[in-house]
Amino acid sequence: MEPTTTSPEAAGLVTESAALVYRAPAPVTAVQGKSIFLSGSIERSDVPWQTHLTRLLAHLPVTIFDPRRDDWDDTWVERKSDPRFKTQTEWELEQLGRADIVAVCFLPGTDAPVTLLEFGLTVRKRNVVVCCHEEFSGRGNVEMVCARFGAPLVDTLDELVAEVTKRL
Repeated sequence: MEPTTTSPEAAGLVTESAALVYRAPAPVTAVQGKSIFLSGSIERSDVPWQTHLTRLLAHLPVTIFDPRRDDWDDTWVERKSDPRFKTQTEWELEQLGRADIVAVCFLPGTDAPVTLLEFGLTVRKRNVVVCCHEEFSGRGNVEMVCARFGAPLVDTLDELVAEVTKRL
């Protein structure tokens, strides 16, 4: 599947949508309203948390940057020398820096080292909202950093949506 710039409606996520959604590595050609970067655990599931969150925010006139790649596979080498990896990482860093809000999600059963890195890069900007499941292995560190820098910390995706919506 070739990643494209698309609305959630065109991607089959919702039937009615006001949001503009960009999935990596699509070029960002326009931004509407406030923008949200979805940083978080990447897991293999029927309904990824990014899709769920996008569905819940799709009625709003916002721009969502979703780095999740359905075409990612084990042949990618996580090194700058792999052009696929380099393109992905550059896209993520660009949109992470551009976003008005960074929605971070730490799920149980994942290590999420890249999410922890993105969290550390952005938490001082005070535009971060964090969802960290009680069973995430690094929960204590996430709690301490959120407390230190005043980032809201919630336990569920529904609470994450409410916190993001409050900031819009």
